[in-house]
Amino acid sequence: MKTDNPFKLALFYSFPFVVLVTLVFLFLLSRERGNLAEEQQAGLTRTAATLLQQIIVTRSWNAEHGGLYAQITDRTKPNPYLDVPERDIVSLSGKRYTRINPAYMTRQIAELARSRLGYRFNITSLKPLNPSNRPDPWEENALLSFERGVERQSSAAQMDGKTVFRYMVPLKTEQACLACHAKQGYKVGEVRGGISVAIPLEESERIFHARARTYLATGTGLWLCIVVFILLVSYTLSRKVVRELTRELELSKLKTALELAGAAAHEIRQPLTVVIANADILRSKMAHDPELTREIDVLIGQCMRINDIIARMKNLAVYRSKTYVNDITITDLGQDTPKQES
Repeated sequence: MKTDNPFKLALFYSFPFVVLVTLVFLFLLSRERGNLAEEQQAGLTRTAATLLQQIIVTRSWNAEHGGLYAQITDRTKPNPYLDVPERDIVSLSGKRYTRINPAYMTRQIAELARSRLGYRFNITSLKPLNPSNRPDPWEENALLSFERGVERQSSAAQMDGKTVFRYMVPLKTEQACLACHAKQGYKVGEVRGGISVAIPLEESERIFHARARTYLATGTGLWLCIVVFILLVSYTLSRKVVRELTRELELSKLKTALELAGAAAHEIRQPLTVVIANADILRSKMAHDPELTREIDVLIGQCMRINDIIARMKNLAVYRSKTYVNDITITDLGQDTPKQES
């Protein structure tokens, strides 16, 4: 690689560091996104568990009181699947009431929660008294796992074309439950079904993506600052390296030129001195011939010019080059170097 361009040199040497920093930031961003996903999952699980616990506590309170009576309306009609004495009663004033057992109460609470909050509660069983409480495939798999001892099931799923978070826990038989379910053969402590909740993910996903974008923007900004810092430091160091390399190269070339000048002085000056001396003798002998004398003076002048060039080569202090014909680069011997006699 050429070392005369500090910018290219900075890019070359900073590239591994930029790649390393990029990989580290990608790893950290990926890990942080995973942490956000875990936090989202944990938050949804806590919310779902809290909602179901409230329903379960309310059901237990209802069961302990043997059910509650509510006035019969178009919305609250007698439960045809509740086979207990005095399911329906009439008050002294003539108003008709029906008993609301835990399952019926749960269905009505689920209807309110779905219409007002978007949550979907459902009670189900592998042996439901009410056929409408039959489990869907997801709930059936959860119920089967409860029979194997699993305490809860949760996952994202599709319901009515929307993504929801589903969470389900088992419903275990309590003493108060046997009033309705003893005929099914359940015993206290046995899993008789499950209760599930489906939470829409729109708001949770919005928060998740907003936080992910914030982390991405912050990480990208920090990554950019570090990369710019690396490039600036690399460029500054590269300029110093280029200056030092240029200086070392000039000194090396100067040393070579001086060694060449020394060799030239040793190898050329001896025969050159002989040529000049014999030319002087020849000029003295040919003093009677002005034309020949002038030609001999030209010869001596050119020899002295060669001697001057050798002197300038030996006196080089800085290596310079210049362009000659046909874009050939040659050493610039300069024109202001003082002449020295041989």
